[in-house]
Amino acid sequence: MRTGYYLTGNSNILDVENKNYAELEELFDGCPSPYEYAEVFLHGSCQLFALELHNRYGYEGLNLQVPGNANRHFFCTTNVGGKDVYIDVRGITDNLDDLIDEFVFDDYEIVEYDFSDEKNLSEADKVGLDFARQIIDNNRELYEITAEV
Repeated sequence: MRTGYYLTGNSNILDVENKNYAELEELFDGCPSPYEYAEVFLHGSCQLFALELHNRYGYEGLNLQVPGNANRHFFCTTNVGGKDVYIDVRGITDNLDDLIDEFVFDDYEIVEYDFSDEKNLSEADKVGLDFARQIIDNNRELYEITAEV
């Protein structure tokens, strides 16, 4: 089961622009907002994208950690027909190695993540979560588990 990048190898989803980007400068004290392109959810704010997937679809959160408990990537998982699938901004894959290859160079551990660190979001993080919603709303076929996927 694969969608998006994991199906086609096309990473166009990472180039999706935030339609509200121009309005964000004030919130970030005149500095550029990190939430201009969806790529921020692969490198930088993946926990917010995983949180929105969890909130919307009930997917379980996972945290890829490397030695020293350093957080490398947050993503989600669910079970479909007895098989685990993994979901991040790039789409859905049933091959964990495809998802983590970009982040792992040596030992790693994957632990459950309950999103407790995201219970009290900053205003900036709320902007990121809104952008994650925008991406998912406009690309449901990449993130929603259906009989056809």
